[in-house]
Amino acid sequence: MWFIAREHTQAEYRWIAQLGGGKRVNMPWWGGFDWRAWNLPSLLDWLVPVLACAAVYFVVTL
Repeated sequence: MWFIAREHTQAEYRWIAQLGGGKRVNMPWWGGFDWRAWNLPSLLDWLVPVLACAAVYFVVTL
């Protein structure tokens, strides 16, 4: 969850910079979920660690 929360926060900051005129007050509650604030590296920054942790969990529990 830490990886997801970190990237979501970064997406919020990108949204503020790109679409909110640099002001946090302009961001709606869903700003961090807006697809325009995400890019491939940011998706991979949370997806790869989550998949690696899940793989380790499933290998250990089998």
